[in-house]
Amino acid sequence: MPNVSILRKWFILLAFLISQQTAYAGGVQVIPSSVVFTEGGAKVAPGSQIVLQFRANEYHFGSKKYAYLTFAVIPEGSERNQDSWEIYGALSAAPDIGEGFEASAKPYTIDFRAPYKPGKYTVAIARIPTFIGHPLKTAGGYKRAFVPHSADRALLSPAIRDSSRATLAHFEVSASPIPLDITPRVYLKLNGTLPSQANTSGGMQAKPLRFSWEVGPEFKLNRKHLLYRYRIFPNDSDWGAWTTRQQSSYSFLVKGIHQFSVQARFDDGNQTLLSVPATYQFNLDNDHISAPELKGEGKEGPAIAFDQVYAKSRALVIGVWNFDDKKFSIFDREKIARDVTAMDQALKRNGFEVSTLLSDRVTKEDIDVALSKLIDSADRDDRLFIYFSTHGFSDPLVASEGYLATSDCYSSNPTLRCLRLNDLQNHAFRALDGKMVRQVLFAVDSCFSGLGIVRKSGAVPDLTQLAVPQGAFMVTAGMSDQAAQIDDQLKMSTFTHYLASGLQGEADLLGKNGVITLTELFLFVQYNVAQRTNATQIPMLGRMRGDGEMLFKPLVEKTR
Repeated sequence: MPNVSILRKWFILLAFLISQQTAYAGGVQVIPSSVVFTEGGAKVAPGSQIVLQFRANEYHFGSKKYAYLTFAVIPEGSERNQDSWEIYGALSAAPDIGEGFEASAKPYTIDFRAPYKPGKYTVAIARIPTFIGHPLKTAGGYKRAFVPHSADRALLSPAIRDSSRATLAHFEVSASPIPLDITPRVYLKLNGTLPSQANTSGGMQAKPLRFSWEVGPEFKLNRKHLLYRYRIFPNDSDWGAWTTRQQSSYSFLVKGIHQFSVQARFDDGNQTLLSVPATYQFNLDNDHISAPELKGEGKEGPAIAFDQVYAKSRALVIGVWNFDDKKFSIFDREKIARDVTAMDQALKRNGFEVSTLLSDRVTKEDIDVALSKLIDSADRDDRLFIYFSTHGFSDPLVASEGYLATSDCYSSNPTLRCLRLNDLQNHAFRALDGKMVRQVLFAVDSCFSGLGIVRKSGAVPDLTQLAVPQGAFMVTAGMSDQAAQIDDQLKMSTFTHYLASGLQGEADLLGKNGVITLTELFLFVQYNVAQRTNATQIPMLGRMRGDGEMLFKPLVEKTR
């Protein structure tokens, strides 16, 4: 029989603690057999990398609060001098993570540098999580330790100082030389400083988030044989190709948790050495949006015989302003006409044969016929550009299914006479596979999500690598929770204004070679629309298939 008196005291204490601003209501029991050094060990050199992993049995009370575990690196003999402790935290539960069983079963990872002072140290963990009603600003990813800044440290420290704690591991920093580990070690910076000290609040920013990295000075082999690969989760599902590149910039990232990882490889033909990835997990409170970093400014991009890239250029420009369904607001016909005219002129300046579809009623059948006619007229190595100005909406029953509104479309029964985004994808595949066109690009002045979003960073592109492959992409005016805006000063759509301006030549940002890539066009439109709308509308780029990016080259110099 359990001791009733002890249980009663425990529940009284639990209720009291939950009432505090930082509440403790849970428990952590480390599984001793799971504790392992994946880098470093019981004896390490000063300042060397230590990676410690473990699993635990955990309990969290039912709450919408965020649970964090607190860790400390404690010098021997300093158990009472808590100011000398190194404090770390790790997210262990959150109301919006929704981790499945497989993810929740993965180990915790503590990644830190050994102190420079020789001596013995203990890595300890608080037995009780800290529960907070909001995510910490310096928090890392799920089950990944992070270094809290001063405010977050003040919230996490009491858990390990005032409650019972358990020992994870012991290690010793040696005063004598340690046998050399020749494996390369990657050191990561964010915007030129330690990642934990960089601003990751999000919002409109002057500069992109720029990750840079290098192998540390302890690596003594020939550095010309070093290559790197990197990724940022959840944007990238897999590692990128091995490259000599040592930085990557991100002008747009959606709010939420992200993890950047970079790995080094040394291969001189005699031996291959692979580093442990350096990682940084961080939380963006808001979407991060900034002007693209123009690495190619003042440089000539790779030359290309543009006239030989495409056989013909064909475009279809569609404007829908009048709707039978009263749930859709009727657009100002003159403003939609300005959108259509602006796109017609910009595309013609880029050598497109343009067909327009703008009338009092534009039905689904009208659009299907026009799209079929466009594709039927296409030939091998053509490029196809299709523009829509209309309402966009999601299926009321299947939120991930997007639609474009036609004049005869009813949102209550979208499968009947509304245009599915999947229908556009099928048209693109028919053009790529059936007609062997080079590239297809849809530009949709509506807002959607779930399009296989891709992120682009600014760098002088290799046009020969972009122009040759097939590819189909879609640029949309914004995300699903945003509204495509009509600018009262411009008297037309904000998105279309910058899309047309970019095609007229203003998007030639990177190579300064007169050729505009889809990357350049997208970065130009995304930043300018976000800036003008104060980030209430952020255009997105979705990949339908392939890597080939459409190129543009305005035919005549734009008059000013």
